[in-house]
Amino acid sequence: MDVKTKPQHWFQMEPKSTEELTRIWEQRDIITAPEADLALVEQVLIARHILAPSETELDGSRELVDAFEVQELGVSRRSAAWEVRLKSDLAEFIGPRGQGRFVIGRELARLEFQFRSAGLLMLGESSVARVRGKIFDFGEHKAQLEDWLLPPTPEMMRREVRLMGAGLLILGVLAFYPPTVAGPILGGLLILLGLFGLVAPRRGAFFANGLLLVTTGAATLLGLVLEAQTLIALGPVLTIFWAALSLFEFVWGYRSFANFRKFRMG
Repeated sequence: MDVKTKPQHWFQMEPKSTEELTRIWEQRDIITAPEADLALVEQVLIARHILAPSETELDGSRELVDAFEVQELGVSRRSAAWEVRLKSDLAEFIGPRGQGRFVIGRELARLEFQFRSAGLLMLGESSVARVRGKIFDFGEHKAQLEDWLLPPTPEMMRREVRLMGAGLLILGVLAFYPPTVAGPILGGLLILLGLFGLVAPRRGAFFANGLLLVTTGAATLLGLVLEAQTLIALGPVLTIFWAALSLFEFVWGYRSFANFRKFRMG
């Protein structure tokens, strides 16, 4: 079995059998590919009762870098405290009273922590993040986590540009139908940048995409404001839709500028 799977596909591959995972674990000493997340393999084998926590190298032999508690936010107002142990090459989450446990390899950890947007125009990040399907509030400990996380990699940057490129294709098609003269022109540019992002993702795409999104949002909103006859022809539902879409383009554009700064390499 080829264990040298690309990082962005490791968590999306089809479920592996216990036999396959056991073979990976037994060959861990000769696996050099950093994208083979042995911490994830360990977690699955423990959950399937193939390994006991005391039998694994990843459970206690790594250097402890930091430790703190975070709050899991549920559907109710009550929250549960989880212990987080940051080690040299993995993060270990331990649930209340020891119930529930999972580990995240440091190599791909930045992709696992999905922090919510916050602040003016949603350009900043809050201390609340989704991790493995759970919502945690890291509070004042977010700075400690940021210090532990590895810097963004070129692969992460390319992944974000490709995702944005797919979204631009959708907005580009929609831009052909708004009540603005410049709609078809802006739509064509959105499609062009979307295709470029998918085929040849570069950091500069964040800046170019942000500039075009802000321009498209402004043009759409201006068209709705200045052309009263168009508003009447569209009706209230479509008017609200295009107004909301223009605001979304504004916010997404400004967030793209933030990504341009975030993925500065070196």
